[in-house]
Amino acid sequence: MTALPPLDQLPNKLLEKHAKNVYEFILTAENSAQNDNDAKNLMYSRVVGYLLLYPPTETAFSFIQNELSSICDNTETETERNVSIYALGRMYFYGFISPFKKSCTPIPPSSKNSSRTSLDSQHQSISQDSKNNTCPQDHKSAKQAALVREGYCCMVTGAFDFHSAETSPERFHEWMRTSGKSYISPTQCCHIIPQSVNNFESAKVMDKMTGTDSNSSTFWTIVQNFGYVDLRSQLKGAKIHDLSNIITLHRILHDKFDSLELWLEKVDNEKNTYKICFAPGIEAYLKYARVPVTDKVTFSVNYQESLGAQVPLPNPRYLQLHATCCRIAHLSGATEYLTQIHQGIEELPVLSQDGGSADVLSLALHCATC
Repeated sequence: MTALPPLDQLPNKLLEKHAKNVYEFILTAENSAQNDNDAKNLMYSRVVGYLLLYPPTETAFSFIQNELSSICDNTETETERNVSIYALGRMYFYGFISPFKKSCTPIPPSSKNSSRTSLDSQHQSISQDSKNNTCPQDHKSAKQAALVREGYCCMVTGAFDFHSAETSPERFHEWMRTSGKSYISPTQCCHIIPQSVNNFESAKVMDKMTGTDSNSSTFWTIVQNFGYVDLRSQLKGAKIHDLSNIITLHRILHDKFDSLELWLEKVDNEKNTYKICFAPGIEAYLKYARVPVTDKVTFSVNYQESLGAQVPLPNPRYLQLHATCCRIAHLSGATEYLTQIHQGIEELPVLSQDGGSADVLSLALHCATC
């Protein structure tokens, strides 16, 4: 958790009088929570502050600024204003950050291919899908299609997929000969925008049970307000498995991506190139795990001629949204708090009568829609 920067260290876009005024109110809320030793509201105030400092889009910046202006205009006392800012931060914590955090359901295992023939047939099937401009319909087919696009490698480490090497040794040896590499590892299919936010039917049931909006419903409202007006239609239903939302990752990196400990930031003026970013301390442990990671990576489509021109790379807008979530979560302390709540779900036998388990219950209800 990192304290919000003071007024004299603000970036240029916040130096305008109006934005500077609303930011000052956030600093007041942060200071009040700190004086009250209220870790939760301290985190909520920082979620709002860092979203204003590091929004995913200019539309998001304007929207958050207007939300804060409305709070200032409709509250009479500092206490009322602080309470409203904490409530806003709580909404973004549960509605924006929490959905990106690893779900309570296990990650589907790495798919295994039974023979070399099946690997070739997958390549042919994916080629036909790309020519017909259709997307994978489920997790398994998305995994297979992404592997072909990635040349059967993790997109970040470049490691060759373990099961593909087992079932297609000729392809693996050809890859070693042409790439000069020899590292293999199990890989997994990673959704940039998580599948859990796409479970609309379960979300509707949960809304009726609780009398509130589910995190899934709130998530789509937030991203639309942030300027991603077409995101829901792009990823509705089976479209969540579209290759623009899929990235093949080393098994450990998949866990880190879904835990908000790994994200990719676009490099300016370099096409399809991203800086590889980790939460503090993660890179050291990756070295112990012998996971080869560089500073940046450039995405490309392998087997382009046989697959056709319709195979999309990971969408930079989706990666930007995920990266914003990770950055805000770490700066505000939200990741630590989410980890505590997840541990509470696993360890708490019954709910506390004094209401102390409210956050555990809130996140458990979100998991029920996953």
